[in-house]
Amino acid sequence: MGTKQVVVTFVLGGVIQLSLDGFNGRNALSALTLTKIASGYMLEMWPSHGLSGTITARSVRIEFAPVE
Repeated sequence: MGTKQVVVTFVLGGVIQLSLDGFNGRNALSALTLTKIASGYMLEMWPSHGLSGTITARSVRIEFAPVE
């Protein structure tokens, strides 16, 4: 059984707060965390190069699509 690749999509509903920094033409994350909080969920983006920040939303749905 080999390794399979997927595209992961985070669908955020009812965005409460959005804070993004460092967006450029070459963004790479070192980590991505999703935490349940009192008002919903907080998605944190940890930079390797470029984009970093947080998005707080009331709901989240995670979708997986196989890469052919």
